[in-house]
Amino acid sequence: MPILVPEPEPIAAPAPEPVPVSIPEPEPEPQPEPVPEPAPEPLPAPVLVPEPEDEEDEDHTVVVERAPKVVWELVTEDGERLRIPSDRVVLGRRPSDPGDGSVALAVPDPTKTLSKVHARLERGADDAWTITDLGSTNGVIILAPDGAEQTLEPNATARVEGSFVLGKLTLRIERSGGAG
Repeated sequence: MPILVPEPEPIAAPAPEPVPVSIPEPEPEPQPEPVPEPAPEPLPAPVLVPEPEDEEDEDHTVVVERAPKVVWELVTEDGERLRIPSDRVVLGRRPSDPGDGSVALAVPDPTKTLSKVHARLERGADDAWTITDLGSTNGVIILAPDGAEQTLEPNATARVEGSFVLGKLTLRIERSGGAG
């Protein structure tokens, strides 16, 4: 008699154990190179101040001598002096502001021969003065130190080295104060 052997039942195999999968670690981000900080600016060297020898000297001020300020003046024949206020001056009986950088200077004229706007005086870098006849009625005459006379044409300019005449008024330029 045959023996009957039952058919084996399938045995469930144990579930395979999960195999750990290695997850790659992210690469670290590169760190920026450190930027060197600028070196601090050096402090100024200490200044050594000598100790005063005498306490009274601290309150003493030294007086400095200065040359007096140079002043230019127009001088009339009778000795009247008019301060020349600028290096560029318009002379006349009643000159108005010429608007060209010149300063108006009224000259007293008892002779009544000056024009309202008569002449312009200008001082150069070498301290030499020139005069220009501004189309005056009675003109400008330059009197040289040797006595020679030069009559200016209207709008002509000449160097003043002695006196000059505006109308009938004789004037000279003098420097006072300062060196020279």
